[in-house]
Amino acid sequence: MGETRGWPRSEWAFLNRIGTLVPFVAFSGVIPEGLSGSNSEQFRFRPVIVSEQWHQLVKVPWHSTRNYVMLVVILDSGEEGLVCFPEQSRCRSKVICIMRRKNIATLGVVALSALLAGGTQAQTLTNYTSFGNNGHLASAAGDITLDQGNLTRGMAVMSNGQVIVVNRQGGVNIRVIDGVTGTIQPGEVNDTGITGGTFTVNMAGASGDGKLYVANLTTTAASSALKVYEWSDLSAAPTVVYNSTFTEAGITGARLGDTLDVRGSGNNIEMVLGLDSATGGGGYLHLTRPSGSGSFGGTYQAATGAPIDAHRLGITFGSGSNVYGTQGGAVSSVSTIGGPRTSALVLADANERFLDSTIINGVEYLATLQTDGTGNRNRVRVYDMTNPAAPVLVASGRNDLVGDGLANVGATGQIRWGAVNGSKAVIYAMNTNNGIQAYEFDAVPEPATMTLLALGALAARRRRKNSK
Repeated sequence: MGETRGWPRSEWAFLNRIGTLVPFVAFSGVIPEGLSGSNSEQFRFRPVIVSEQWHQLVKVPWHSTRNYVMLVVILDSGEEGLVCFPEQSRCRSKVICIMRRKNIATLGVVALSALLAGGTQAQTLTNYTSFGNNGHLASAAGDITLDQGNLTRGMAVMSNGQVIVVNRQGGVNIRVIDGVTGTIQPGEVNDTGITGGTFTVNMAGASGDGKLYVANLTTTAASSALKVYEWSDLSAAPTVVYNSTFTEAGITGARLGDTLDVRGSGNNIEMVLGLDSATGGGGYLHLTRPSGSGSFGGTYQAATGAPIDAHRLGITFGSGSNVYGTQGGAVSSVSTIGGPRTSALVLADANERFLDSTIINGVEYLATLQTDGTGNRNRVRVYDMTNPAAPVLVASGRNDLVGDGLANVGATGQIRWGAVNGSKAVIYAMNTNNGIQAYEFDAVPEPATMTLLALGALAARRRRKNSK
């Protein structure tokens, strides 16, 4: 690797000043002094590393969590330097310029200044206006889909975009909602054979290949079985795929079914359910299919070091083997399946409880829903989870519900990501008694076109000057 050279002291000073505002790049594998460490880490900066040969670019994952910033990659190798844009293994843009090395530093400083002035855009969270009334599907007293009496708690989003809601008004009501329009479909999911539990149905989740899963709630799990039902066809009777009591040494008063998350497809479907207990239980129940089909088996994951009830009101799979859970605030956990708790789940408000994670353009995002708190009830937030121990808030929006929203005394409900389409995905947030609010999240808007054109004009100008 070559050494960084040719930088006037005044330009180094300028880069050091802006290092606290935006990430910059590595030069021939060297991160410029003053731009590494804490200044860049607060933005989850992943430096671009380059080789001595200009055409060889060794890529590492890169993104800006607060703003989508175009990086200027400057190679210090041979007699020429190259300016290029992120996410490209070769520089193919029409505004790319090859210049003499002695002029690269000035171009880099000026180009980065231009980006600060107008080339950044934050992730966005806006109402999914086609759904219901400007993104909101209201609840109603006594309703068999979205009631106001604490009877609607579970929600799943199917692979075909349908939203499934679990309601107990007058019995078992598992309803289907069009995920684009918010139209409640006639009829119900077949509930033949559903019995048992404190609540016969409560939470819901869906697999990647279109299967629906609904769990009951048992407040005495040691003697009353947790049941999980599976539908491959919503018009057919479900299959019981898990039916077992729960006993674990050192845990008393176990309650299961307040939280549920499902992931995978085919022979690789798995679930997690958070535990509520009187003593000893900070972990969660992990369900897998040993043979890839038939019934699931359950394993208690202690998440050693997690506070009691750390997964009681919110649980989700993260990327890889990560699992996140919370009851609110410090009573939360980040862990890996089979491993200890590594940290708390540090969110903006102690009342954020419902969790769901997805991957967009290689970046993990966590959606949360706040269940209470003056002025913030029903607020949805999205975090970048590149570092699960330090989530970075990238977007938030307040649900447009009745006034400040109705009370949710049990802190129940669910939040779910819909399918990812490019950089966008829909989030469905159901805070019990308050209907469903749908948002469209855009993870990485493209840099402003005018900024690219301005950089091209700047580079062309400098080339003409150099040729004189």
